[in-house]
Amino acid sequence: MLTPNSDIYDPEGAVKQFEDALLSKHKEAFLYYAIIDIFKTKDLEDIMNIVELAHKFSKDDVGIMTLKLGDTIMRSTDIEDHQEIAFELYLLSERSHQTEAMRKVGYMLEHGMGVEQDYESALNFYKEAADLGDLQAKELMEDLKRNIDSGYVIIDDD
Repeated sequence: MLTPNSDIYDPEGAVKQFEDALLSKHKEAFLYYAIIDIFKTKDLEDIMNIVELAHKFSKDDVGIMTLKLGDTIMRSTDIEDHQEIAFELYLLSERSHQTEAMRKVGYMLEHGMGVEQDYESALNFYKEAADLGDLQAKELMEDLKRNIDSGYVIIDDD
């Protein structure tokens, strides 16, 4: 098992930490340790494999964990392609109906962060989150619609 100061990456230990987190009364603490462990791999394939394994245990808890992991990686500049990795993690979290993840996917699509810019898809993600009660997503959707209607943002019909 790793501690936050450890320099050794242990993928099996990370999976065990996920299992412990999902069964524990102290989920937050275990999830943060798992995030630190996964963060050290700096490899998208390893990260996604561990997260997929964790999804087998509990979609709700892992959706939240995946969202937090995406946030952590999004803030990192020492991981190459950090925006692309965060986008993939937000997409995975979105499958668990995490409205914050839906909103973040929409934002990244709107601004072309880690993914090709796609206003229509951004609107769809904003709408999905807004329909589930996310007020920030509703505001972002309305702003984007206003920008499209005013001609400030142009949607390519190709």
